[in-house]
Amino acid sequence: MIDLCEHALAELLNVTRHYKDSLEKITVNLGWFGEMKADEVMHSDITHWVQEELDRGLQIKTVWHKVRFVKSAYHLAFDSGYVEINPFNTFKLPKGRHTEMTTLSSEEFSNFLNFIHPHYRLFVKALVLTGLRFGEITALQYADFDFEHNTVRISKAWGDHNRYMRDPKTASGVRTIALPRKLTKELQAISQNKDDEYVFTNQRGKRLKYPTFESRYWIPATKLFNGNRCVLPKWIREEDKALPVCKKHLRIHDLRHTCATWMLSENIPIHVVSHHLGHASIEMTVKRYGHIMNKDFLLVTKVLSQLQETL
Repeated sequence: MIDLCEHALAELLNVTRHYKDSLEKITVNLGWFGEMKADEVMHSDITHWVQEELDRGLQIKTVWHKVRFVKSAYHLAFDSGYVEINPFNTFKLPKGRHTEMTTLSSEEFSNFLNFIHPHYRLFVKALVLTGLRFGEITALQYADFDFEHNTVRISKAWGDHNRYMRDPKTASGVRTIALPRKLTKELQAISQNKDDEYVFTNQRGKRLKYPTFESRYWIPATKLFNGNRCVLPKWIREEDKALPVCKKHLRIHDLRHTCATWMLSENIPIHVVSHHLGHASIEMTVKRYGHIMNKDFLLVTKVLSQLQETL
């Protein structure tokens, strides 16, 4: 079946080199599924292949990207008369599995920050203190900040892993949010009247891209955080080796969850948190973080019980 995918690749026009490279990578990593003859593939084979990919821990959108490409290769082969049926026509990808959020305490985050490359520590600190999405925070320019009033305006975001600029994810994503005073001062200190420049960049001053940051700096830091300290990067200090091991599986997006958890735990009203995160509705915030608000229900029960005693 690999020949179908290679033929589809050859027919691709007006696509970026990066996109074509990603499809070539899919083609050479199809494994046993790619070795099957195209006209022998059945619906059950696709189901088995997809389930194996999900069991490997791949995100549903990653698997869908693979399925969509192979499906389009079959469409092309069918139109050319190379195959008589397209088994993907009746295949539906299973619904995404809910990924449990991971949150850190302030102490755990402080320990984790020591494992981040020094150049990116302010960036990671800003991620957890603002709760912004990766595409939002990497699109920020110094002109977006009001250093006097400790606020920042979010009006744009990078899309598709920083390939193009777009509006925020939702209409309510366009918002102004408050910042901690200390973070504001740290950012103001490096602004130097560079209003039109991006605030968070890589070490060469270029825009920060999700795949590169995740693979080169985030994943190594999480491994160190989890206790895998056999090979240590040169920026790790001797005293960092003795930091407590934390076995939490931490994704970049979990810093957004951590920010929300910290705010709600300090009794910041849910509608304020919802606005801060840029959620489309308060219902979305409640659905995502309602478990943190259980103590509020206990408080209501306590207060009403006390009132009942006076009746």
